[in-house]
Amino acid sequence: MLVQDAMQHLLKLLQPYDRFRIVLFSHDAIAFPSDTTMLFATPENRDGGTAFLQAQFRARGVTNYEAGIRDGFRSNFRG
Repeated sequence: MLVQDAMQHLLKLLQPYDRFRIVLFSHDAIAFPSDTTMLFATPENRDGGTAFLQAQFRARGVTNYEAGIRDGFRSNFRG
């Protein structure tokens, strides 16, 4: 899968001081982590993000952009 491979590659490029949160959306949205926390890109957190992508990344029906955007904007960018 092109997009999944690209996302995994981007996770590898993150530096420990970078922060990230992954939001996947189809008919609904799911996130890693499931709360609004932005994680520092430690090796453990990057591994968790990779595991999340491998377990959850798949087509699940219609594309609900609104759910993905809303969940993404709920991310705690300041914390």
